[in-house]
Amino acid sequence: MVGRPEFGTAATAARIAVLDAGELIERGPAQQVLTAPRHGFTASLVAGSARPAADLRL
Repeated sequence: MVGRPEFGTAATAARIAVLDAGELIERGPAQQVLTAPRHGFTASLVAGSARPAADLRL
């Protein structure tokens, strides 16, 4: 599945992979990636989502 956090991807995915310009930069369990991102690009995506990652029900 390809999606963005504000479109509910986290609610339907057990694991998430984050790509930046076609390069895999982070992957792991959805809750971990969204609540404690290890890469700055992932953190930027989560910060820009419609709902804070901590509020997502996984």
